[in-house]
Amino acid sequence: MIGTNRPEDFGAVSFYLPAMSFANAYLQKQAGPPLISEAPHSRLGLIITIPCFKEPDLLNSLVSLSQCTKPHCATEVIVLINHPEQASPEDKRMNLESYEKALKWAGTHTEDLLRFYILFIPDLPQKDAGVGMARKIAMDEAVRRFDRLEKPSGIIAGFDADTLCRENYLTALEDHFLHYPQSPGASIYFEHPVNRRPEPTIEEEGIIRYELHMRYVVQGLRYAHFPYAFHTVGSAFAIRALAYVLEGGMNRKKAGEDFYFLHKIFPLGQFSDLNETTVFPSSRPSDRVPFGTGASIRKWLTEKGKSLDSYQFEAFSDLKDFFILIPPCYNDPEKAEIILRESAPASLQSFLEENLFLREISRIRQHSASPSSFLKGFYAWFNGFRIVKYLNYSHQTIFHREDVRIGALKLLSAQNITLPEEDLFAILTAFRNLDREIYPEP
Repeated sequence: MIGTNRPEDFGAVSFYLPAMSFANAYLQKQAGPPLISEAPHSRLGLIITIPCFKEPDLLNSLVSLSQCTKPHCATEVIVLINHPEQASPEDKRMNLESYEKALKWAGTHTEDLLRFYILFIPDLPQKDAGVGMARKIAMDEAVRRFDRLEKPSGIIAGFDADTLCRENYLTALEDHFLHYPQSPGASIYFEHPVNRRPEPTIEEEGIIRYELHMRYVVQGLRYAHFPYAFHTVGSAFAIRALAYVLEGGMNRKKAGEDFYFLHKIFPLGQFSDLNETTVFPSSRPSDRVPFGTGASIRKWLTEKGKSLDSYQFEAFSDLKDFFILIPPCYNDPEKAEIILRESAPASLQSFLEENLFLREISRIRQHSASPSSFLKGFYAWFNGFRIVKYLNYSHQTIFHREDVRIGALKLLSAQNITLPEEDLFAILTAFRNLDREIYPEP
């Protein structure tokens, strides 16, 4: 699927530029020299980047990648083992041990068309150290590699040091971007490793609920026809080198870096879903980041199953009704006033007022030459960040958070999907099928 929810002529950037240093200006702003001195293979087309901090299972991820069917292009795997300057002695010891083991492993598994580079950067400044900074260092190095080859169309994939993948992962990446030459990036299909059983453990129930929440939110936004409704999972995305450079590279956020980064990429147009392979992120609890999968499961276990509620379906239904009202505002400026005072659902009225809706609609109209450019400008303002703010705001004022299965079943019903069973895993399976587009659109 490639951007099926987006307004039609959002356009796309050409990733096949004349031979040139496409990243020179960007790279000049980045600190330090290249980290890899060896010249890249002339056929390099794919680089997998892996940040690693306090990770005991790194070798499992490297083995998973090494067992993949090899694509036609050359592939590199860049592992960035790192820790902050104030890391504990135990964390530093674990990182050094991971580095030594991975370096030894890479020495016996690197091939001409599949090379593993294990980098170790200890004692990063405390204010910047974190997963965002680690991803940035690794992905910037990938840009340098492609820049040396004058290859702006090169693919940089995000992966994690506790993640596994299907054997067709590398070939699926290569094939997808060949099939969609104008796509700047893709969200890769993922599943947390959990099996269905009559009575799941509390940890298994937590990861089922968390993944269902993730899929429910994305499908809720697709139901509302929000154009940028894609998963933003750090271990399950890929981006072209030029797109990475155009949007200023990865940020340094200590968590949520994937969400912030990809929501800058989406407006380039033609972002896509890669559903022909599967990435398996870890579902274990973790204290390495303040939120995300590991932190949510840790909180779920600490609170003995009393967290992990989700949004009401009505919040997404209200968004759908609101978005339908926007296109006529291009030709009739008075429509915006009517929306704010009369037409907008109750959950949005005060939110729009607080976010200066009338001023913003006026500004967007003044800078739009066509209905499509007006819609593009609108969704640049009412973007993924504002969506999250709306969902949280509306659940403090109008709605209340509730068991994820309630909203999920309402969303399935709205799309005429019925389930023979309604246990959590069955509902999650239905949403996995939706994400892979197994169910036809209603």
